[in-house]
This record gives sequence, structure tokens and C-alpha cells, in this order.
Amino acid sequence: MQNRYKRLFFDTGLFALSNLGSKILTFLLVPLYTSILSTEEYGTADILTTTANLLYPILTLSIYEATLRFALDKKYKKENIASTSILLTVFASLSLLLITPLCINTDTIFGRYWGYFLGIFILVSFQTFISNYIKGCGYTKIFALQGIVYTIIFLLLNILFLLYYRIGLQGYMLSAILSSFISCLYMLFSSGCYRDFIPLKFNRTVTKEMLKYSCPLILSSVAWWINASADKYMILGLISVSANGLYGVAHKIPTVFTTFTSIFSQAWRISAISTFDENDKQIYYSKVYQKYSLTCIYVCMILVLSSQFLAGLLFKSDYYQAWILIPPLVVATLFEAYAGFLASIYAAARKTKFLSISTCVGSVINIILNYILIRFLGILGAPIATMVSFLIVWIMRLKVLKSFMPIEIDLSKILLSVFIVIASGLYFSFRGTYKYIVELISIIVVVVINFRETKNLFNFIVHLFKSIKWDKEQGGSN
Repeated sequence: MQNRYKRLFFDTGLFALSNLGSKILTFLLVPLYTSILSTEEYGTADILTTTANLLYPILTLSIYEATLRFALDKKYKKENIASTSILLTVFASLSLLLITPLCINTDTIFGRYWGYFLGIFILVSFQTFISNYIKGCGYTKIFALQGIVYTIIFLLLNILFLLYYRIGLQGYMLSAILSSFISCLYMLFSSGCYRDFIPLKFNRTVTKEMLKYSCPLILSSVAWWINASADKYMILGLISVSANGLYGVAHKIPTVFTTFTSIFSQAWRISAISTFDENDKQIYYSKVYQKYSLTCIYVCMILVLSSQFLAGLLFKSDYYQAWILIPPLVVATLFEAYAGFLASIYAAARKTKFLSISTCVGSVINIILNYILIRFLGILGAPIATMVSFLIVWIMRLKVLKSFMPIEIDLSKILLSVFIVIASGLYFSFRGTYKYIVELISIIVVVVINFRETKNLFNFIVHLFKSIKWDKEQGGSN
């Protein structure tokens, strides 16, 4: 089992190399965006990108999910998987191209920026599909390096378009489109996977199995998008575009948390699928979940504690007021990470139907709460609604998981810790008296509640690093 931990750690490191550069860059570029782009411009860019992410799973039938799952399965030919995946991705792009005459002349955000929206959608589609395919084929190092390529190009283009040419919103979107295009070319030609697409080799049986796996995930992806993004549209409709700009900027701090959880999730999904046929998978899943859930709680509480400081450091002028949105958004990210971890186990077991059911329940609750809470609390109601919806999704998945893969956890400790995280986060966001002291005490209480588990986590990390170091020394001496 130690080898599995090492492999999971190694893959996490590679995906960190791929993702951290671009995420940290986005984080560090917030002062540039908030000084050059108005809140309305930033809100517009956020809506265009968010909508592209919504349409992608619908129009591609979520085929990218099946691309990774089936590429990891040795009984399928890679050429058949590649052919099915690229065909659906191309069809999705063509479907948007066909409605261009209907959209381009409308007096809306999409009408004014349709070309950029189309470019974002097409490049997001191909970048996601290609990256999942090369990961499934074992080219994790190339996937990691493409993240560095994307980051460098994106940085240079931002400097060129925003600082030199001063073309604002258009420059921001053009930077994202061109960076993704170059990233796609790099992945295809560095891995040599472009050969799998020439000529196309379809297999009807493989296509049916892939669609059987991916189609239930369409609803799940849309519902997950609603959980993560519907609040932006509710703010847009109930408040203003400028308020949505504030909300978009507030998301940048939780993005630090999301970055690390998404990096781990990529490695964890591969590990969960690869070990699903092993006899001791239940023990492995349980141990990883215990360590992961505790780590996420501590990161979450530290980010809440430092949220106002980070906002003062990164947000300029009118954007600073967005700091009150950060604590509930960070806590929402915690539950999103918990639910995402369990989703990998469902995916490994090919039980994708309940993923859709649980996410749909969460999205309906999210919309209802958004409508109610935004009217009562203003913009602060949106992140609270998102937090509650992700909490419900996680609890539902954890409960149903017991029917086919019961993982061993101390539920009472986790729920008590979660309650403290929610209460202290909201107290901080509502500017409670001595909020820093309350948050520090909350962290100490959570450590005390989980003292044994925290000690085991620390010892595990130390042992893992020592074993990796020992392996390197042994390798170097041979």
C-alpha cells in the first residue's frame, strides 16, 4: 500500500507542477486586473467564461469524463477512445458555430463578445479533452509541462495586451484563447498522441460504452456548474454587473484552496480507478479520505483567518469590500472538495447516476437559497447559499457510498469539526467582535478534537517524505 501512497504523491506533484503556475499567476495578477479592468468588465469576462464551462459538458455529452476513465482501462484500444472523443468535441464546436448568425447581432454581452465567447468555448473543449486523454495514456509529465507552457504564454500575452496595447477586456480574453491554443498543440505533438487521430478508428461498442458512462454525467456537470456558478447569474439579475465583478474577484482567494484540491483530485481519480479491482481498496480509500479531509479543514480555517489581510493585499480600491464574501466561499470550497473526493470513488465503480442525483438536489437548493438569501442579505447571501448546497451534496454522497463502498471514518468528529468551521467562518464574515480571536480558538478546538488523527497525519507525512528520500538515495547508489 505504501507504493500506492508514493504513486499518489508523485502524481499529485506532477499535477501541481502543471496547475500551480497558472493558478498562482492568476492569483498574483489580481492587482493588475483590478487596476486596469472595471468591475463591469471583470464581471463580463467572468460571465462569458462561466457560460462556456456550462455549455461544454452539455454539447460534448461529457465525453471528456469517459475519455480519462476508458483510457486508463487497458482492455480498450486508445485509437477508439480518441476517435469517439474528438468527434463529439468537434460536433460541439460546430453546433455553436451554426447559431452564430442568431447571436452575433443581439444587444447582449454575448452578442457584443460572441467571437471571444466562441473562441473560449472551442479552446476549453479541446484543451480539456486532450489533457484527459494524455493523462489516461500515461503522459502525466507532458501534462505537467503544458501547464508551465500555458502559464508563460498567458503571462506574456497579459503584459502585451493589458499593459502595452491597453485593450482591456478584449486583451484579457484573447490572452486566454491563444494560451489554450498553444497548450493544445504542445500536448498533441509532445506526446505524439496526434497519431491516434489519424486516421479516425471508430468502434461502435466502445462508443456506446463511453456514452453510457458519460451521459449521466451531463446532468451532474450542469448541476455542479449551478452549484458553483448560478450565484453569479442570480447576483447579475438581482443586483448588478458590478456586484458580479466583486463576487468574481472574491473567488480568487478560495481559488488558492481549489487549486490544491483540484490538483489532488486529478491524481486521486487515477489512483481510485487504478486500484478499484484490488482486494484492499476499502482500507486504502478510508485512509486517504481521513488524511485528506483533515488537511482540507486546516487549510480552510487558515484561509478564513487570513481572508481580510489577503483582500487588503490583493484587491484595489472598490474591490476591497469583497473580503466579507471570502469566508463562506472558502468553506463552500471545503465541501466541494469533500464531495469531489467521493465522486472519484463513484467514477471508479462506474456508478455515475447517483452523482447526477446528488448534484441536482444541491443545485435546486442552491437556486432557492440564492433567491431568498440575496434578497435578505444582499451579495453575502450568494456564497452562503453555495456553501449550504455543497454541504448537502457531500452528506448525500457519503451516506449512499456506504451501500457499496463503506469507508471507515469517525463521522461524529468530522461533523463536529465541520460545524465549528461553518460557525466560525460566518462569524468572521459578519464582522463579529474579536473575530480573529474566535477563529484562532476554533482552530485550536478542531486540533484538540482530532488530536490523534492530526498526530497520525503528521507522522504519515514525515514517513512518506523519508521513504521517498530513501528511495532516491538507493537509486542514486545503484
